[in-house]
Amino acid sequence: PSSCINLLFDLMLESSVQNGKYRTDEPFRTFFYFNDLINGNESEYSYKESRIIWEKVRKVFHIMEGWFNDSAMYNLIGYHRAANGGKTLCEIYKKFCEEKSKKGFKKWLVDECKNHIDYPDGFMQLSYDENKDKVFNLLLLFNIATLNERPQEAVKFSFANLHTYNWNVEHISPQNPKEDLKKAIEPFSEDENLKKLFDENKNIIEEAKAKFIAVGDELMGVQNLTLLTEHDNKGIGNKFFFEKRQKLQEYYQQGSFIPACSMNVFMKFYSNNPEQMAFWDEKDRESYKNKLEQTIKNFFSNEQ
Repeated sequence: PSSCINLLFDLMLESSVQNGKYRTDEPFRTFFYFNDLINGNESEYSYKESRIIWEKVRKVFHIMEGWFNDSAMYNLIGYHRAANGGKTLCEIYKKFCEEKSKKGFKKWLVDECKNHIDYPDGFMQLSYDENKDKVFNLLLLFNIATLNERPQEAVKFSFANLHTYNWNVEHISPQNPKEDLKKAIEPFSEDENLKKLFDENKNIIEEAKAKFIAVGDELMGVQNLTLLTEHDNKGIGNKFFFEKRQKLQEYYQQGSFIPACSMNVFMKFYSNNPEQMAFWDEKDRESYKNKLEQTIKNFFSNEQ
């Protein structure tokens, strides 16, 4: 829209060699830049110069339009702008101008993603308590890579929602749930796949309680982490998996934005023949971890 034309003007200034001439705290720095470009010449050349400058503005617009219409490119550029330690639009645009081909530019975008997640050696060993920023970057890239796996569907990630809300890394299985497990699990006491967790008095057996919580590496590792908005994360609190799952279904029906990979986790989409939906067990964690790892590896091999 025309109201966003300042984005083009600012981008042209920030990517120009004259950028350093104008103070960053000057609110009209972009105006002064274009004023100098147009009026810095003799009056008889100012009109001609204006037309040349306007053609440059149109060129930048068409570049932005091309990025927007290419869903894979859109997702890659959006990822770099959203990731912790990512890049500005100006940095991306300047690199585009330096590259001699679209293929070369796209390869640079993909390669630069590696720096955000410690790829290839350390990305699956990332731990939430040691590097929250890179864990966030990895989970976000997992969503981007998942969408870009199917270019024929041309699905764009909703970066508008990403930038509108605050985001948290959510523990899929809780560490210290506040609710009483016996009371919370009662609805599952007749579930054929869960009956073995209960004694003859329909009380959950002591050994089974560990299945509903996560400890140590299981808690902080990527196999137990996903992305949610701060609102949804606080809403499900430190509840058990089955309670989080139910609550997120309600939020989704109310219009909350839940990234596809996060919804897939709580629907156990990545689990092979899940036997129960009450807790996030070892098989679930392993299946999720394998899918995340393979998706990221495919992303770097297929996007070249």
